[in-house]
Amino acid sequence: MKLLILLILLVFFMYNVFGNTTLFVKYTNATISISPIKLSTNITRPNISVFYESQSPFSMRYFMRKLLPMWKLLKEYINLDVIPIAQKMNFTNGSWVFDCYHGPEECKYNKYHACAIHSNATKENKIMFIGCLMQHKNQSILLDECANMNNISSDYIKTCGASEIGDMYLSNFTQTAINSKPRVKHVPTVFINNRLFRGYDRLMKFVCKQLNYEPTPCIQFKPKQRKISK
Repeated sequence: MKLLILLILLVFFMYNVFGNTTLFVKYTNATISISPIKLSTNITRPNISVFYESQSPFSMRYFMRKLLPMWKLLKEYINLDVIPIAQKMNFTNGSWVFDCYHGPEECKYNKYHACAIHSNATKENKIMFIGCLMQHKNQSILLDECANMNNISSDYIKTCGASEIGDMYLSNFTQTAINSKPRVKHVPTVFINNRLFRGYDRLMKFVCKQLNYEPTPCIQFKPKQRKISK
């Protein structure tokens, strides 16, 4: 009997964690309040560019586990650009034709993301909107709710994404990836201060090092000084 009760509780827990998309949305949109400090005059804000695909499991995992947690803690100290891209593109008969690794649905949401980035929303709302969508492969489930939570018109996103303007936005981003040095060949690809960053699991630590460990969230990564024995 006890085993049966434990199994029921386990099923209930799994449903609430993995089956309830509203729970995911509320988690993603949570804000962390940390008073920003003034950096030393010799420290510049790192420029971080992340090339990604909207349906890529690797991109989705990177957003949720590495990028968003870092950005929430250090957004006052960094310049972050997220850049959705197609795998291939061709300009045929006066319009852009995209080929996305995970199919036409990914191309559609790549354009939705591109339209959000070009919207008049705040930088924070843009990134939180995209992060909100990246929780679920079927992003249509979350689109309206994620847009409303971040003061972005879902009607604008859908209209823009289905138009030549959305095509233009995605083509520009994809061309940026093609022109990058080294060229973007997989996702996610991260550049920090225009240099390829390979330490995906060390993003927070690396950015903190660029900031000389001055922001409060970075103190944990600051190397400890060795004691000199007398």
